[in-house]
Amino acid sequence: MSADDKRMLGRIQLRRVQVPVRPADEDPPSSTTRDAAPPTVDLDEITISRAALDVMPRPAAEVQRVLPLEVDGTHVVVAMADPGDERVLAEIAFATGKAVVARRVDANVLLDAIERAYDAVERGDAVYRGPRARDPR
Repeated sequence: MSADDKRMLGRIQLRRVQVPVRPADEDPPSSTTRDAAPPTVDLDEITISRAALDVMPRPAAEVQRVLPLEVDGTHVVVAMADPGDERVLAEIAFATGKAVVARRVDANVLLDAIERAYDAVERGDAVYRGPRARDPR
C-alpha cells in the first residue's frame, strides 16, 4: 500500500464528520422523491473510468465495500450493498470533497467487482468493463 493510499484510508476512517451528503435516492442535480429506493446497478454490465476509481484507493473501497462508478467536479456516484449507510456516505463525502450519490448493488457480486475493477487499474487499463458491458466500438 502506497503512502498516498494509507493517507486516504486514514482520512476515510476519521471520526464521523457532518458533511452534506446527497441522499441515495437523488440524482444530480435534483430529486423527484425521497421515498423511492435507490436505483440498482448491474456491475456485470457497467463500464467504469480510471478517473472514477482513482477517487478512492483500493484498500478504502475494500474496507468500506464501495465501488466508485462515476465522478465529476461535484459528485461521486458509488455502488454499495447498503446505500442507506449514512456513516459510509459521510466518510466518502469527507474524503473526496464531493456530494455522494449511492446506487444499490447485489452484495454477493460487489467484492468481486471491486477486485476486478482495481485489478484493471493496476494493469494500466483506461477503463474497467464488466463481463457483459458493451464495447463502445
